Amino acid sequence: MGHNRRVGQVTIELGAQPVALGADGDKVRALSAAALTPAMPATTDGDLVAAIEAVSMAIDAVTARSLATISRTVTTAQLRALSALMSPSPHRLADMAEALGVTPSTATRMCDRLVARGLVRRARAGIDRRELDLSLTPAGRELVDAAYAQRSKELSKLLDGVPEADRRTITLTLQHISLHALATRKTTAALRQPRRS
Repeated sequence: MGHNRRVGQVTIELGAQPVALGADGDKVRALSAAALTPAMPATTDGDLVAAIEAVSMAIDAVTARSLATISRTVTTAQLRALSALMSPSPHRLADMAEALGVTPSTATRMCDRLVARGLVRRARAGIDRRELDLSLTPAGRELVDAAYAQRSKELSKLLDGVPEADRRTITLTLQHISLHALATRKTTAALRQPRRS
């Protein structure tokens, strides 16, 4: 049994199910649960990392489901490869391998499959004829656009349960993490560049 307080003619029960009662005993409104809930303990780095990992797995699952509605033959890894070719700048096989975090031989096999499916084209580079430029075919670009449009719809559904008051904080946090990840990747790429004497 919780403690009672008198506030005018309203009795507020501070128990398991707090309610405000009018003079006639009818339930007037439920008290805010947040106002009576003890403050949560401070979030540790481990908590945040675990939350990011959980979100990452959820997004991977949504991506796989979204892709399955568009194509039964393209894998999520191949979709990532196609996505790496979306920008108009020239793409080399080594660029794709680095973007995907795979070996050049793995990237070559993946590229071969995508070329065979008519999603990627290879052409000799203009300067170094030994190199190959990779680009998306119209079918490849259409597949990527469709898959990510479907994924956006699915992710929007996941946000239905997120309170409006929390969305700005979540957005800013994710943007901060993304910018830090991008800066780290650029720094790592710069360190890998051979020094010119």
